[in-house]
Amino acid sequence: MQTFRRVVALLVALVPAVAVVGCSGERNKAASSWKKPLPTEVRSILDGTERLILLSIEGGGDGVPESTETSFHGFKILGKTEPAGNEQQQLLRELYKGIEQGSSPKSCFEPRHGISATRGSETVDLVICFECAHIEVWGRQESLSLTSAAPADHFNAVLNRAGVPLAKP
Repeated sequence: MQTFRRVVALLVALVPAVAVVGCSGERNKAASSWKKPLPTEVRSILDGTERLILLSIEGGGDGVPESTETSFHGFKILGKTEPAGNEQQQLLRELYKGIEQGSSPKSCFEPRHGISATRGSETVDLVICFECAHIEVWGRQESLSLTSAAPADHFNAVLNRAGVPLAKP
């Protein structure tokens, strides 16, 4: 079911880009079509988060709505850390920058990063595959966003400083 959802979301994201390239042939207009921002409610929770957890996960298979102590939406948790203060703000800035840049999405989904953010009684989870440019958003409203690969190095640096193992590429 999740694979079907991902394919439909990918098609919805691709149709405007194909139309722009097919009609005008202008590459820079196509690049702007690869942007799919986070829903406003999700961004609000991230910006006002009281607790943010960055996870290193091992991709493979399909995501599921539930998480456990060892699985983040169906993906094995290799480790996690709770960046705070400036480190947390910089992590979110890098995430937002990647989403703003966008990227041509690929059909794979091998996520290696996750974010869980809580504000009050609301939690939002992001399952992120920088390689294929997909972000699965789980919470009150499920959605799919797109990102560039740019934030991956910063995410990995935060995990490395905390001694968290990274998934193999």
